[in-house]
Amino acid sequence: MSLEQNIRKWAAASPTVVRDWIAQSDSINKDLREQSTALRARARDLEQNNDYAFKYLGLTELNTIGEHGIRLQVKARTNRGKLDTRINRLVEKAFIKWQRAETCSIDGRLNWIEIQRLIIRSCARDGEVLIRFVNTNDSIQLAIYDADFLDNDLNRPPGLNQNQIIQGIEVNKQGRPVAYYLLKSNPTDMPTLFGKPTTREYEVVSANDVIHIYKTDRPNQVRGASWMASVMIHMLMLNRYERAEMAAAEMSAKKIGFYTTPTGDYLDGEKAQEYGLPTNVNGLGMMELPTGVDVNLLDPNHPVSAYADYVSGVLKGIAAGLGVTYHALSGDLTQVNFSSIRAGTIEERDRWKAVQQWLISKLHTPVFERWLQQNAASLGLSQGEVDRIEISWQPRGWTWVDPLKDLQSHQLAYQLGVTSLSEIAGASGKDLEEVFDQRAKEKALAEEYGLEINQITTEVIPDEEN
Repeated sequence: MSLEQNIRKWAAASPTVVRDWIAQSDSINKDLREQSTALRARARDLEQNNDYAFKYLGLTELNTIGEHGIRLQVKARTNRGKLDTRINRLVEKAFIKWQRAETCSIDGRLNWIEIQRLIIRSCARDGEVLIRFVNTNDSIQLAIYDADFLDNDLNRPPGLNQNQIIQGIEVNKQGRPVAYYLLKSNPTDMPTLFGKPTTREYEVVSANDVIHIYKTDRPNQVRGASWMASVMIHMLMLNRYERAEMAAAEMSAKKIGFYTTPTGDYLDGEKAQEYGLPTNVNGLGMMELPTGVDVNLLDPNHPVSAYADYVSGVLKGIAAGLGVTYHALSGDLTQVNFSSIRAGTIEERDRWKAVQQWLISKLHTPVFERWLQQNAASLGLSQGEVDRIEISWQPRGWTWVDPLKDLQSHQLAYQLGVTSLSEIAGASGKDLEEVFDQRAKEKALAEEYGLEINQITTEVIPDEEN
């Protein structure tokens, strides 16, 4: 045996294991240039025609944005380190006012919460989305562009006095975006008298006025890919299988009837009626077979007994690829118990929290910083006051399947000094300052009506196994 044969090797890299398995890799940008358009088209088709794809996109919206969106908390402090209530409330109130559709979006159709939902859905489905800042007299508005407005075929190598362009994005020597070449019309919707125009017109927009949001999977990546890419084939094939089973089940439910006579006499419609025989049953026609002719009926036995198990198995793989739980994607709770649903849900929620923080860094913080820059003067804020502004974002939280035990664990953790009221409120998507403000107003209102709000005291009840 030669020395070369003794060298340890990866079996997965062997050319003889699976001969049609890809054995060399292209750059991520080359893959995206050649394949992202097809991925987007197929992901959009799945959104329209596949119930599991539609459910996943809905889960992405619901778990990332929630009912009230990801809300701003301004935490400016005075020179003594205390919260500056005046500035905080001034900025928060002005930002909430800006969130209306007529002031937030350039077309006046989407408010801030709707924009958040559109952004995360577009990222999950298309892999990327662009937001353009449009300066108004004293504020900003947002224009949303889907990925089609970046031309995959617009590429230019770097030169002596020119930057490189990669799929419609001009980058400098360090790879930092300098400008975006946005198509003036969507390439899939550019009507002319003789069809689509042969030339494409671009609007060059500074990168300072554009937020390009996509998930980076590999270094030097400039565009995004659909989050559903790894499971799209599974979704398509499962959808086709389910439709085939439905068609076969429908055929199985329909029976065709034939009349036969011992003499071989032909029974036409009138003669059949003379004998009192129906010519159709529930819309299905009855016919007579010629003498000597027999028939073998097609009797498909569908849906097959393994149908449910097969669909469940494929859906579990799809759910794993999407990073969601099987029961959340399918709505099937027949195979879960308290322990399994708890373990799966905790892991899934951790993933959604990571998506929330990713979106905050890509969308919310840049939008607020640009908004504050444009509105500071109209709010009467000096540069020193602006510099003292710190912010945090409060995404949606979740309640547990057993709220009593959840509250008891929070109470115990607070008594032990390992958490704070702010963290407890934040876990359920609430702002502690808002909670205190509401409670103070309730107390004042109760005193105005001569009512007394009793303080609720609870004891931690030991957990009992059922």
